[in-house]
Amino acid sequence: MGFPYIQEAYPKSFASMLGDAGFGVVTDTFQNFQIYNWGFEENLPLWIPGFERPFSKYSIAEMYKMIAQYYPHRKIGQFTTAWDETQAFFYNVMINTLDPTKWNNFLPVWCDWHQQMLGYAYLAAEAPNYRYYVAAGQYHTIMAGNHFYEEASAGGVPFIAWLKAMVGNQGWTKGHGAMPWRNLECSDCGDPLLCP
Repeated sequence: MGFPYIQEAYPKSFASMLGDAGFGVVTDTFQNFQIYNWGFEENLPLWIPGFERPFSKYSIAEMYKMIAQYYPHRKIGQFTTAWDETQAFFYNVMINTLDPTKWNNFLPVWCDWHQQMLGYAYLAAEAPNYRYYVAAGQYHTIMAGNHFYEEASAGGVPFIAWLKAMVGNQGWTKGHGAMPWRNLECSDCGDPLLCP
């Protein structure tokens, strides 16, 4: 939510935004009631069309899409692993808020989280300046560890090359041999369980 404020503060700057493992798969109860405990609605960029609606009326993926559409000459990216244990854990906590004994067993909801995450990625990618990188594995976040330099499971493209394309060439080769910035998703994602 900070990106629109930064862009407005420096309107001539070419800022880009990378979401690191926060696709926002949440339950309806969280979306409609619990999110307000975070004071989230106090920071909504109300100048962007769509944000004037109550927060419960749009998903986090739609938020990414609305921001990307409002700033069509800026780049909005998102990274996650296909089976992010931390995001699945928090989704499970939302489902079982009143039963902490179930919080650490997110296996029953992992497939649901995975499918919703992909759906969110595809929805946000309807904005032409939004891209996602879905890597194989279960780890959470890429910015703070060796995965930043080592990750290359989505189409064989190193994450660092994808990020360089994001900040370097507006997604087009422009005849300079630069790699295009595109949506990437692992094909062998290291699925920890068989989903229906």
